[in-house]
Amino acid sequence: MTRTRTLDGGCAMTDFGHSESDRDIGLTWRSDEELDERVRRMVRFHGQLHLSWAEGFYLVAPAGFERRDDESSLSLMVIEKLSISED
Repeated sequence: MTRTRTLDGGCAMTDFGHSESDRDIGLTWRSDEELDERVRRMVRFHGQLHLSWAEGFYLVAPAGFERRDDESSLSLMVIEKLSISED
């Protein structure tokens, strides 16, 4: 379900069912200066990335990097699921 604001102050609702691109994936790790700098650079220079993990292989877009105290995190918006896991 998506909600889009309209010019008259209302909204338009559409429901095209579930899609992999409805997901966001969050990665969190213990902060490490060298790794964090690599991730910042990746987010700054790459609009799309490939992510491989237990659930499959995805095309994602980095949505943001954040570092707080001793924890860093990366938000990824799923664009497309490229393959499925065979578990």
